[in-house]
Amino acid sequence: MVVKVYGPIGAACPQRVVACLLEKGVEFEIVNVDLQSGEHKKPEFLARQPFGQVPAIEDGDFRLFESRAIMRYYATKYADRGPNLLGKTLEEKALVDQWLEVEAHNYNDLIYTLVLQLVVLPRMGERGDLALAHACEQKLEKVLDVYEERLSKSKYLAGESFTLVDLSHLPGTRYIVEEAGMGHLVTERDNVNAWWKDISNRPSWKKVMKLMD
Repeated sequence: MVVKVYGPIGAACPQRVVACLLEKGVEFEIVNVDLQSGEHKKPEFLARQPFGQVPAIEDGDFRLFESRAIMRYYATKYADRGPNLLGKTLEEKALVDQWLEVEAHNYNDLIYTLVLQLVVLPRMGERGDLALAHACEQKLEKVLDVYEERLSKSKYLAGESFTLVDLSHLPGTRYIVEEAGMGHLVTERDNVNAWWKDISNRPSWKKVMKLMD
């Protein structure tokens, strides 16, 4: 059964899901959703995702939305295939959950605001709020200082193995490095920079980038 992923591959959250599917060797089809025309707010899409956000998936008769929930689902469903993305012991799994919460609430929200103000709005011909962007940058620096300390003790955020935590950071980190002109936030931190080089060179992520071309 081919998994249908509803959402543009250029958007961060669909990228997170597609990278997970590639890690697990799951066959999928991307069904584009035109965000600029507001397709994600139309009744047909709202039937799949009532909050009008991407992505949503269809796996046979099963439907699911929210990218991190989708990742957890496939990492569990195909636990015997590809890399273990959930952790092996109870403690490892707890650390994965902990750092996924950090990514969702302490990291991703700041990046979303930065990219909106510095990249998205200017591309739409609107002026971004530079004061807000600067405030987010300062907060993100503190978050990355925590990451730097954590990554001085383990190769990846949840331990010595690549997990959903690291995978979930890929889209947002790419945006600040390649789109928002804030690569210094990563490169100025040796451990964070080594971690980013490692995870961004995974074959699954390189395939996601090729899909964007």
